[in-house]
Amino acid sequence: MSEEFYDVVLEISAYAKKHLDMGRSYADKLPKNSHKAFLLAIEADTFLTALEAHNFDIFDEDFRKKSFLKVPYAMYKGAKNGYY
Repeated sequence: MSEEFYDVVLEISAYAKKHLDMGRSYADKLPKNSHKAFLLAIEADTFLTALEAHNFDIFDEDFRKKSFLKVPYAMYKGAKNGYY
């Protein structure tokens, strides 16, 4: 992977993580049960965490084959426990 491409993936991932964190900072100010509208943030966070674990190499074979079956369970727990 070229250095420029790596920099682009890293920068986009950093902005995405920053936006997720900023959105989560408003959790206390939202109406009750509104967290259910933001449950897809759990999937995005799972993806970004896995991407970071593979050093932001989107072409890594292990990253592409990674199973995200735990995402629906994490979303269920988030809906039940009131977080996103």
